[in-house]
This record gives sequence, C-alpha cells and structure tokens, in this order.
Amino acid sequence: MASMNDVPSDGTLLETTKVEQSRLFKVPNEIIGLIASVCDPDDLKNLRLTSKFMCNIASPAFGRKAFSRRRFIFTRKSMQGLLNITAHPVFGPCLRVITFGTCCLRDYDYGEDEAIDSSLQYNIHMDDVSQASFQIKELEHKAFVQKGGHIEMLTLALKNLQACSNHGVILGAHDDSLRYVVKRRAYGFDDAYGKFIPTKFNGVETLDAIFAASGHSQYPIQAIKLFVSQKHLFALLENSEDLLQIFHDETDGPALNPDMDFHIGIRIDTTYAKMRILSAGTRLELSCHSFEVSADGKPYLRYCEYNYGLIWRAIEQSPLQDILIEKSDVEYGSLTEFLEGQAESLDNLVLRNVHMVCFNSSPTEQAVRLLRFLKDDLWLESLALEGLTVGQGIVLPEFGKVVFEGREDVIKGLEELIVEVEVMYEDEPESSDEDDLMSSGSI
Repeated sequence: MASMNDVPSDGTLLETTKVEQSRLFKVPNEIIGLIASVCDPDDLKNLRLTSKFMCNIASPAFGRKAFSRRRFIFTRKSMQGLLNITAHPVFGPCLRVITFGTCCLRDYDYGEDEAIDSSLQYNIHMDDVSQASFQIKELEHKAFVQKGGHIEMLTLALKNLQACSNHGVILGAHDDSLRYVVKRRAYGFDDAYGKFIPTKFNGVETLDAIFAASGHSQYPIQAIKLFVSQKHLFALLENSEDLLQIFHDETDGPALNPDMDFHIGIRIDTTYAKMRILSAGTRLELSCHSFEVSADGKPYLRYCEYNYGLIWRAIEQSPLQDILIEKSDVEYGSLTEFLEGQAESLDNLVLRNVHMVCFNSSPTEQAVRLLRFLKDDLWLESLALEGLTVGQGIVLPEFGKVVFEGREDVIKGLEELIVEVEVMYEDEPESSDEDDLMSSGSI
C-alpha cells in the first residue's frame, strides 16, 4: 500500500493525465478504427461511451456489427426504431438486410377463448385482466396496420436510405412466432406481444407492404429474403402476387427475374436449408439440401420442386452459369440429372462438404463415375472440390481442397483424381444401403 509520501502532487497528476491524453491523440485514427473493428459489439458500446472522440472513431465499426442485419415488426414502436436507424448518419449506411415479421396476434373475433388460448405461451386459464390485455394489444396492432401506418413509416425509412445513398439493402420477411427458437427477435417484439404468441400468419400482407412502400418511395428492391417454415413458403407461393411476378413471365412461364436476387431459408428442425439466386439469375447456391433417392430407386426427398414449387421450376428453365452446393447429401443419378440440365450454360461448379450416398455399388465406382461425368458431360471452366465424401471411406480431395481454373486444367485435374481414386481405393469394400442411410444426415 502506498504511503502519503508516495502520492504525487495535484500538479503531477494533471501533468500525467495530459501526457496520457496526448499519447492517445497521437495514435492515428485508422489504427484506433482497426482496433474497434475487431471488438465485440458489447465492448464497442462501452468504448463509444468513454469520450466523444472514441465515440466518433468506434461508431462506424459499431454500426457495421450492430445494424447490418435488423428485424422489425409492423407496430408503431418497432417501425419508429427502423426510422431512427435509417435517419442516423452513421448507422443508416450500415444497414444491409431488413426483414419484417410474418405473424401477428390472431383476431379477437376468431373466438375469444380460442384466440387467447392459441396466443398463450403456456396453456393456462386467462383471467379478465389478461383477456382485456390481449384484446387491447390485438386491436392496437390491427388499427395501426389498417390505417397504413406501417407502409407510411417504411416508405419514410426507404427514403432515408436513399438520402444516405444506401441503395442495395435486402428486404424481406421472417417467421417470428414464439413457437420458433431464433437467435434474435425483432425490435419491439417483447413490448408488442408480452406473454402472448403471434400465431396468425400474415406473410402475404407483409410482402404486400414491402412492395407498396418500395413503390411509394421509388426505392428499387434489388433482393428479397425469406426466412420461413416450409408451410409458410407454400402459402406465400400460392397467394402472393408479388412472388408470382418475380418467378413467372407472362410469355415464357416460370423464369427467374434478372433484376432481383432471391434468398430463402427454410426452417427444418433447428437449422435452415438455404438457397440463394444471385447475379441476375445466373448463380445458384444451395446449402443443407438433399439430392438423394432411396434404395429401391424411388425419390424419398424431392426437395427441389416439392419444397420450392414455382421457384424451382423457374430455376430449371433458366440458364445457370455458376452453381455452389455445400453441406448436402447427394445421390449420383439425382445430382447428375440436375447438373446435366444446366450443361449448356454451366461454367463454374463448387462442391463443398457434400456427401454422396451409394446404393448397390462400391464407393470407388461411384466416385469414379462422378468424376468422369464432371470431366466428360460438363464443359466447366472452373471446378472446386472440398470435403467431398463418397460412401463410408472416400474423401475427395484427400487433404484440403482443389480448384481447377480453365477448361484444360479442369480436365487434367479430374483425370489425376480419377487415377488417384482407382489406385488408393481399389480394394474398398462395398457399403451397404443401410450403412449409408445411417451415415447420411439428409435434410
């Protein structure tokens, strides 16, 4: 413990403080900004509170981390939060993705007991106070939407984005019922619903509002994003005129819209099967999907048209130049049939962490068949393979990943892989259908 004699005078303290401050101000702003860019969002909050100088330096990094992807619902408080962010000179330009909830409280006139019971987090009897609270919330939300308040505020928010030259924000919808476990709730969710659960699906109305606000503000929608359940995606595809116009041409039928990218996440258990249609409808990315058939040769998961309907038919009719498939299970016939349909236009293919199941044939035979198909039946200018497993024991490539650029390199690289597989796995035993099905984590 320091004695009284060890304590410097006030003048010394003041001088030391000035020295420390001067050292801080001598550090280039770029360095401080770099430090801020690697901080956690919670640390950035505290960093911004230390001084006005640090607030100015840390705010851009904080905005990129805290405001790039935001969720909202169509209530006054939530939409006011969106307006505040888009009007902020630092945070507004940081927005990259904005989605709005698809669910709301079920109509009170649906049947008082049924509406309230279906909106309770726990199935317990409601007293008069809780019934009144439910009715107040439901009527308040309904009045705000019926008067067009959500469209008006979203229109203003989009105009704010235009004013700060942020023209490429992805807009869309997400399922927000408490029945689903999600990483983050929409801003204002707890305040809007409290202990009640929004169970009425209003996804079509959500998309209608987004497109209406886009028209009123003249803010062009460059990309749409949907994070919904499979059931709700079906409902949107069947009932949303906006989606129909995106994936259907009046003259040519199903077709991708070259002016709009599309992102879909279908909720399956605790994960999402993800699809992205990019680059004017010429690039397709799939994650956590399945191209498999059962042992008797019958499809047991036609994820493509079964899950996506009109969207998949539009994909099949459109010339794709780039395809990426990752974290997925495939079967030779189903995968090659899909790729063969794009053979005339396909230039670039990426297979990453893909597992190929084997029925009634050895993994070696299936691996060689796939490699020969890629070499002989497709005219690829670029091919990347990483973590491609076949059956129980074959991994391609054996270490890391391979990338072949240019037609000649693709052919040469595949020929070398074919030889490698035939030499290394020539004694590989056949894997049974049952074993391969057990190892396959198809979605």
